[in-house]
Amino acid sequence: MDDVVQTWQLDPALRHQMSLHAATRALQQGKPDLAAQILEELLDVSPNDPTVLGWLVSALLSAGQFHLAQQPLEQLAEVGPMPAHRWVQLAMCRYECANPEGALEACAHAHAIWPHHAEAHYLRALSLELLEQPGADEAYLRAFQCNPLAHPLPMKLDEEAVQGLLSVAFDELEDHISTFWQGVPVEVLHRPSLDNLRTSQPPLSPRTACMFMGSPARQSAKQAASLRPSSLRIFITALEKATDPQHAVRLLVESLTIEAETWTDLQQST
Repeated sequence: MDDVVQTWQLDPALRHQMSLHAATRALQQGKPDLAAQILEELLDVSPNDPTVLGWLVSALLSAGQFHLAQQPLEQLAEVGPMPAHRWVQLAMCRYECANPEGALEACAHAHAIWPHHAEAHYLRALSLELLEQPGADEAYLRAFQCNPLAHPLPMKLDEEAVQGLLSVAFDELEDHISTFWQGVPVEVLHRPSLDNLRTSQPPLSPRTACMFMGSPARQSAKQAASLRPSSLRIFITALEKATDPQHAVRLLVESLTIEAETWTDLQQST
């Protein structure tokens, strides 16, 4: 008699729960990329599952992937009513992707549910400021009143103060980063241009403290070592959000390092 072979299949609902548990565990262990991978596989089977979409948002935000987190948030808004904190997350993603108009819309939804949501007031202030529209100072004050520890009022800096912060930051740069910026003209501007932020894919965050100008594409190998940005733009509004001058210096050191490394990477890929 031929042996009868029975195949055992895991119940789909149980498999779903096990995968969801694995994703949440990966996120708790500080592995947001792995969590996102598992959750995206779950969405292939259940595209509109609000629980999976919500955990995917958490994973992508933990990884700093604002441009990717925006899509599942938009999907959640279509699936059904969202709580205030989800609208705030969507506002943050839209702002970080240089879409302050969309951020204001999301903030309005958040405030309709929770009028005193501090983060929604703060993101509204950031967006109004970026758009050069009135009301930013009032929104900053409301954010401060709702949560003074998380959202202190911005510092007030002028060009002279920023130049002083920049001088201190250059002293704290690693030698090869400091050498990279030597001779590059510095421009101190109030805020970044939306057009400049949107030229990158994904768009640059309006929170960036500085930005190089020019193209890293080289004409010949001989120019590779000497080609530098045409200028370095420093943005006052980004530095004013620092908690104190020391924090502002750290923001500059980090941003100057990232911009120099980005230029070098782009240059090597051309």
